[in-house]
Amino acid sequence: MVRKRFGNLEPERREALLEAAGLEFAERGYAGASLNRIAEAAGLSKGSLYYYFEDKEDLFVRTVEVALERLLEGVGGFDPAALEADTYWEALRQLSLRSLELLDRDEWYVQLAQAFPRLRAEPEARNAVRPALEWARDFLERLLRRGQQLAKVRRDLPLDMLVEVTLAFDEAGDRWLMEHRQEFDEAGLRAHGEARIDMMRDMLDARHEGWDR
Repeated sequence: MVRKRFGNLEPERREALLEAAGLEFAERGYAGASLNRIAEAAGLSKGSLYYYFEDKEDLFVRTVEVALERLLEGVGGFDPAALEADTYWEALRQLSLRSLELLDRDEWYVQLAQAFPRLRAEPEARNAVRPALEWARDFLERLLRRGQQLAKVRRDLPLDMLVEVTLAFDEAGDRWLMEHRQEFDEAGLRAHGEARIDMMRDMLDARHEGWDR
């Protein structure tokens, strides 16, 4: 658990610590990340880290949490409950494309997000990544449930199965894209994003229920 003291840290020093941690985890992975290097980059002593955080896992969880908040801000925010039937799929398309546009930004939280498919595959990071994965599952469940309420997402399969399959689809797609990102120019990346959301829609669209559609 993040100690309450962290919230009392001066904003500039708090940001320096989050940036140092985000870049260290992104570059070196969870197991390879060094609290000594993070503290040095942030201009703090290693002892100061333990004043604000219990351990490396605690620091990682908080850093990823802030990164998720910044990413949502970067795409303009997104509330599944506010979606409407006539714009449901277009809103998801725009969210996907805005997310891709973030990839070229230099901010630490973008670099951490790009590294997340690799981080979640580390056995040592299993517990540390769990909160972020639970957040993603909850967000997607709300998104698909809203789609079912609007008759835009298929209902012939259980919601929890749709969530599991879509999470797996996103994980595989993110991992592949991070491995091949340098192969795309701006237009190619957008075309890839368009095709990917189209593929997800083909899988989930309520119009695709059953063999007699």
